[in-house]
Amino acid sequence: MSTKELRETFLVEKLFEPGEITGTFTDLDRLVVGGAMPLTPLSLLNHKETGASFFLERRELGAINVGVPGQIVADGKTFVLDKLDCAYLPKGTKSVVFESGSAQNPAKFYFLSCPAHAVLPAAMLKARDAASKVLVLTSVTDPDSAAQVMRAGAAGLLYKDVDPDALVRAIRAVHDGHLLLAPEAAGPLLRPATWSPGLDALTTREREVLAELARGRSNREIARALNVSEKTVKTHVSSVLGKLGVQDRTQAALFAVRREHGA
Repeated sequence: MSTKELRETFLVEKLFEPGEITGTFTDLDRLVVGGAMPLTPLSLLNHKETGASFFLERRELGAINVGVPGQIVADGKTFVLDKLDCAYLPKGTKSVVFESGSAQNPAKFYFLSCPAHAVLPAAMLKARDAASKVLVLTSVTDPDSAAQVMRAGAAGLLYKDVDPDALVRAIRAVHDGHLLLAPEAAGPLLRPATWSPGLDALTTREREVLAELARGRSNREIARALNVSEKTVKTHVSSVLGKLGVQDRTQAALFAVRREHGA
């Protein structure tokens, strides 16, 4: 597609209008792309396109505040969002109200909403607490793409047909520091590899730490397993990364898994 065709097909204009909630229903997974810029409290009203009695009856919604501080009140629960803070509202949330601290300098809430198949708890993520752990959800089954994603430092990869309950478990596992791969993606990543001489430079303890990394364990879990302090584990992990020439613990874990299956 040309740049012009991409703009005509995907560009959403006038996303933020003072005092309004805007939304665009797309043909991509029935996704709604929207923005709210409240001067006074703005309620998220239903739309005929939902085919439901209220907007989130069969949908979920994620919102990020890209403006000054504001808040979202969902079924009476208040989420105070500074700039780049996020809120997740699950299927079944009946009342959603966007509010700004000041009408003269309103908050700007960018949101996405899509059909939901499970009810999860409402949640908020503060920008300062955001962790750089990435779980990729994709429909692309090309083995090389999976390998590129993991080499780039992703903590996990699953395909979009994953069971909702399994997806929740996967998110929790990645958050806890585990490495997670869909079985279909794991095979190509377990091909025999050419091993770095750095492996021979690892001490016995560093090899033990690497083995624990391959099991997807966090520093705390490794410390318990090896009966050492977390600080000691962090030191060993840094040494392992340096000797193997990898950027992070995910790549080190993949290194160890490939070694095991390629031996």
